[in-house]
Amino acid sequence: MRFPAVIPVALAAVVSAAPPAFAQDWAPMTSKEDGFRANFPGQPKVEAISYTTEFNLKLPGRVYRASDPLGRYSTTVVDYRDVERMHNERAAACRAAKGANQKDGDSCQNDFTLEVAGAMDHAVFTYLKRDGVTVTQYGTYFVEVVSGRLLHLTNADKSRTNVAFHQHAGRLYIHEATVPADMPEPILFMESLAWVNEEGLAIRYRRCIRRATQIGSSSAPPRRSRSGISTPRSINRRRHGKETPMPWRTAVVAVLCVAGLGTRIATPLSAHHSHANYDVTTWTVLEGTVKQLVLMAPHSIVYLEVKDENGTVAMWALEATNQRGILNNGVKREDVKPGDPVKVRCHLLRDGAKGCLLGFVTPMHGDSARGHGIELEWD
Repeated sequence: MRFPAVIPVALAAVVSAAPPAFAQDWAPMTSKEDGFRANFPGQPKVEAISYTTEFNLKLPGRVYRASDPLGRYSTTVVDYRDVERMHNERAAACRAAKGANQKDGDSCQNDFTLEVAGAMDHAVFTYLKRDGVTVTQYGTYFVEVVSGRLLHLTNADKSRTNVAFHQHAGRLYIHEATVPADMPEPILFMESLAWVNEEGLAIRYRRCIRRATQIGSSSAPPRRSRSGISTPRSINRRRHGKETPMPWRTAVVAVLCVAGLGTRIATPLSAHHSHANYDVTTWTVLEGTVKQLVLMAPHSIVYLEVKDENGTVAMWALEATNQRGILNNGVKREDVKPGDPVKVRCHLLRDGAKGCLLGFVTPMHGDSARGHGIELEWD
């Protein structure tokens, strides 16, 4: 298998209290072959895999892996674009054997639609059946308005695993991070996933359409029309013994959106991610000392040391907008530095982990020239 060209885009602006910083050398990475972009701590290693589907097909895939002192990170991409042909051939072989070939089963049922409809749920189940895991959150999620699932687990050793599952452009994506018990939430990685086309251009979604879609056709993903809006291609379905056209989006239930392609991935982007993992109905006030700032697209992270009621210091990860957005909100680069005490208003993660969605930051360092006591938005 030919490994894809992995393109690092630009290093993050990392500001830390004292070297070495614990979150170093993070940069956006683009894989044109596998259609995604994500932030990794350095160049990820790429491994070819064989992935077993719910109905025991073997599909090709790749895993992108990296790690740093904060945790382990991976994005698994499985190519489902050939599953329709594979299921058609399996069913045809069964029919040719008059259902007697036990290898293919005796019902000769074509499970293509069920295979694709349940791809994310099958992937989720592989995590749920791990020994000693506790589910702390599970629900719907979206990346650039492509719907998926988000799963938070506490493992037997008290480490925590966050996993996002998506189906896009004929592929299954499993975006996973695991961090030790004493480390902050892996928001810098989890919130960085985005989609790109075969030219490495960002796929920009404009509006949601609650339509059905499928990831398993041999047809290409939605293409750009003259108007710049993605339009569906067609696949075929069998009706009354005849092949008839079927819209590309109508095989199984999911949610997709109309897309326009054009922004280059090197441009700072505002990825459109779900905030369903946060309790956005309630503000929480935290006070602590800034350990490190990681300023990058699509989201920046403030690592904040916070003391609890017993005086124990814990590291929190606070999600902010990208560097450009922060500056556009009126925040100056020198307003908040590592070592500064700050007060923040943010939305806590629903599962109680040490992550929070900014919100607002108020410097409390006593320097009026650097905005002491002035609350500004960081979202």
